[in-house]
Amino acid sequence: TSRRSRLVELDRALEVLEELNLRGEQLVPGPLTAHLRALGLAILPRESPTAVLDKVLAVQEVYMLHPEPAKTALPKRPSAPRQHLKGE
Repeated sequence: TSRRSRLVELDRALEVLEELNLRGEQLVPGPLTAHLRALGLAILPRESPTAVLDKVLAVQEVYMLHPEPAKTALPKRPSAPRQHLKGE
């Protein structure tokens, strides 16, 4: 997945985790755990929403501290044949 789509997925997961936390849930549902694992997070079995929320925030922080390099380089043009440069 691209960087942007991964951040969107992490944001969505945060919303769900915050809701679980507010409701006092003790465990993260299996499908959400599987989704977060697919995104590269190390989620332990029977981990609390609060603990997983902290992990998601830590991953997002890495993205914010190390932004994607700007793509400002212009594409190179093919060089003109020498005879055209010298007026030949």
